[in-house]
Amino acid sequence: MKALKYIIRKEVKLNEEIIKCSICYAVISYFYAFVDLPVYAYEDLIAHSISVDVEEYTAATGWRYKTEDGKLYKRLYDYTNQKWIDEWELCP
Repeated sequence: MKALKYIIRKEVKLNEEIIKCSICYAVISYFYAFVDLPVYAYEDLIAHSISVDVEEYTAATGWRYKTEDGKLYKRLYDYTNQKWIDEWELCP
């Protein structure tokens, strides 16, 4: 019975501490919500520091197929540069 009372007492103290911390956090958050913080922006610096050059590193490629004499052939095609990459090869 003593152990149960001890556990209940500890649980009540823990709940009280959680409530106190929550109230403190709410009060501090409330005051920080109305604090004016200066914001400095220099447009020329922002405009000149951001220069993005987009380069394509990999070519978009895909297989092209054809049928000749009842046999299926494939050949790799570079869609980015619009040119063939390799020769026609027989599909297995």
